[in-house]
Amino acid sequence: MHLGNGALTPGCAVVALGTAAIGGGVAWLSLRRQPQHSARAWLACGLSTAVFAAQMFNVPILPHSSGHLVGGVLLAWMLGAPLGVLCMSAILMLQAALLGDGGAMALGANILNMAIIPACVTALARRRCRGTRPLGQGSALAAASLLSVVAGAALVVLEVAAGRSASQLTGLGTFAGAMLKLHLLLGVFEVAVTVPVVWMLGGSSDWVNTPAWSVQAVRTVRARAATAMFLVLLVAALSLPNIGLASTLPDGYESAVKAVSASNSALHQLESTEYLFGLNAQVAHWQAGLVRRCGSGNAAALGGAVLAGMLAFACARGLPGRACNTAAGRTGLGGMRN
Repeated sequence: MHLGNGALTPGCAVVALGTAAIGGGVAWLSLRRQPQHSARAWLACGLSTAVFAAQMFNVPILPHSSGHLVGGVLLAWMLGAPLGVLCMSAILMLQAALLGDGGAMALGANILNMAIIPACVTALARRRCRGTRPLGQGSALAAASLLSVVAGAALVVLEVAAGRSASQLTGLGTFAGAMLKLHLLLGVFEVAVTVPVVWMLGGSSDWVNTPAWSVQAVRTVRARAATAMFLVLLVAALSLPNIGLASTLPDGYESAVKAVSASNSALHQLESTEYLFGLNAQVAHWQAGLVRRCGSGNAAALGGAVLAGMLAFACARGLPGRACNTAAGRTGLGGMRN
């Protein structure tokens, strides 16, 4: 679902970037009003590292297409929507800067599609399932995971169409159909990964209303986060393309672009940075130079996963929000509520 530099018109890219900036600002302000939790900071570190690494690992979905975990719902469900937005935004920025995965021109749209939309869907799902039994919460999580992927794919179609003339959009129906069909299947894959991971981590916690965490709870989450970091970094290392374990098939968005190319319609030049918009080509050239300066792909990928975890920890722990180091927290009287 990572859009490249040729996907959007400059006007759409600016609007998307502005919308993403507003969403990130709202998330930042919301997080500042919440109590700080060292346990959440460690969990954010581990999960962000895991999501960064997991997005490198594509699995076949159809004979001609592959997909990977998005992770927006996973982060928002476990960490809360505001921190989930910030963590996923950091992941997407690092992927664009270090790996060239996702165009700099489309960064705002990618943040909107994979960070803000999943967080909003998750916040709504958690509100509706509050107080329900675990089965109801699991159903809400599954629905949020599926809906976030399909909604993001639908938004991609609108973003691609924005600013283009009718003559430039012949083939949009083919593109939209392929996007929705493929991402419906990818949404099922998202559910299959997200629900078990949340279950293994003990379910979600009410970070806003929990004033303090017990020492044992903090140690438990730190251990889980450290284990997740280690295991997913190992998976990421094994999934590097030169080892051959990760699928090299095009992902859902790339497959939809190929479907349009096969139809030889006007939209078939989608993702060509030379197509109509000179600014896109200039941004693509600048981004390619930045990626080259960041070193080899393997080192950049592993370094990016670690940086994603560090940035997530800084967001969760470094904000000047309300402290949670109360007497209850120091004496072990606080509690984790799943």
